[in-house]
Amino acid sequence: MDKKPCEVEVCTRFAYHGKTMCNTHGQRFERYGDPHYRKKLANGEQTPERFRENARRAWKRYINTPHGRLRRRFDNAKRRVRKFGGEYEAGVPKEAFLELLKQKNCVLCGKPMRENDKTLDHKIPLSKGGTNSIGNLQLAHSRCNKQKGCKTDP
Repeated sequence: MDKKPCEVEVCTRFAYHGKTMCNTHGQRFERYGDPHYRKKLANGEQTPERFRENARRAWKRYINTPHGRLRRRFDNAKRRVRKFGGEYEAGVPKEAFLELLKQKNCVLCGKPMRENDKTLDHKIPLSKGGTNSIGNLQLAHSRCNKQKGCKTDP
């Protein structure tokens, strides 16, 4: 495949198959006769760059919410399950998960927990082949969860 740089000065892309411009500039040249031409945006339209920037900003805001942090935890857990070859259950029923969150005492030490000290613990750790099913999840203090590490329940 023959590849050479796009002839438009500021472009860093490559032109293929004997063409002189990359796809973007070539299409602009065919349509408008000018490789630099950008269609003027109507009110409320976004450029792809602006759209990606706004989406990135919205994602950062979402990740800092309690629901976003929980989602990030589950996404990371999903990745770990796949890494160690386990089966990932697609979803935990919302009712069962909310019931789990209502627990007042730590499963490992039996003492009461504050809302900001609750962590999800796996009875059989993901590294030992456990899953993210509701039957394998329990609530524990963050301190107790760190002490338990990747051991199975006593």
